[in-house]
Amino acid sequence: MIGATLCKASCTVEVEVCPFGHDYYNVLPNKILAKAYIENGKKLGMQFTTDELVLNALSGSTDFGNVTFEVPGIHPYFFIGSDALNHTEEYTKAAGSKEAQYYTLRTAKSLAMTALDVIFKPDLLESVREEWKRVKQIEENGDSVSPDKSRESSGGAACASC
Repeated sequence: MIGATLCKASCTVEVEVCPFGHDYYNVLPNKILAKAYIENGKKLGMQFTTDELVLNALSGSTDFGNVTFEVPGIHPYFFIGSDALNHTEEYTKAAGSKEAQYYTLRTAKSLAMTALDVIFKPDLLESVREEWKRVKQIEENGDSVSPDKSRESSGGAACASC
């Protein structure tokens, strides 16, 4: 389909295949950064799940996973005032509601506060970097980063708040 469209438009395309065999990487968890985010979220009244099934669930690969192979990061999930599942029409509608804006802004504030902590607390920055290097080395050596080895019950890609 794309090739036919390109031919009609007299265009060319160059596709580069990822040398590692896949396009999206797993999100590398950073329990130090996640802990800072959770501490900030609690200051804003956010509640975080303690359900181990939720916290240790595999989140799949995403383009953000690629980012976490270059720099430390977290990929928190948060409540938007609806029980709709992500990537559904219901979720899309709920995400645009006034109720969702409250939760979204509060989460954004917690993320911003965490960024400021990393900027203004050199010891935190160093701890985040060391954790990132450790987890990345485990992943690059072919060992999978299992939830029970690298995620505390309150952190990683499975931060879930309400």
